[in-house]
Amino acid sequence: MKGRGYVTAALVTAFVLALAVPAAHAQSGVGVWGIPPTFSDIHIGLSGDYVEVNVTVYDQNGGLDIFSINVVVIDGDGGIVANASYFQHDSNSTYDVNDRFADHAGGHLNVQRCTVDRFTGDYVKNNTIRIIFVFSQFQGKTIRLLASDNTWRTAFHEGPFSSEYRPPALITEEYQVYALVAASLMAAAVVAGFLFFRRGNSNKLARKIEKIESQHAED
Repeated sequence: MKGRGYVTAALVTAFVLALAVPAAHAQSGVGVWGIPPTFSDIHIGLSGDYVEVNVTVYDQNGGLDIFSINVVVIDGDGGIVANASYFQHDSNSTYDVNDRFADHAGGHLNVQRCTVDRFTGDYVKNNTIRIIFVFSQFQGKTIRLLASDNTWRTAFHEGPFSSEYRPPALITEEYQVYALVAASLMAAAVVAGFLFFRRGNSNKLARKIEKIESQHAED
């Protein structure tokens, strides 16, 4: 009986892992639960008379899981020079795309020049979205970025507001794959444990019924 149990556990694990990989390729709402988004690339550059803030966000549940990205630029005295946001959906309860930019302070955001890039292809591309905020030129010292997904999990970055500064990716493609496998194994273990527990209880109940029926037969 124990041998059968081990075989069942192996089959269940393989089945869950097989389901997990296609789920990770989905565009939204499924994949790896509980892992927040992260910034995979941040770049500040000049383009003519404009300042471009390129923000690439990676989410293991899919690019469409990103709800909003906020950019705040602060001067040397701590005052806000610019405050702008991008929203992918009208609310966090829907995955319908409605790209929208908002200028909260400063008046520097050029909404017509801002762009949204979505990628299709492999696992990493399906889970990535790039937003380019375009501002009229201004001076700032510090930039703060906040990305939120549809369940309010967030990624935060603070660094120099300079085209010479480009932070390293906070998460590598190799780590993304490892995280997917680890989460899939955890899911498989939970499912296998539940099935073992339920099967154990069913076997106990069956033995009790068999014992009672044997006693009645002897009487």
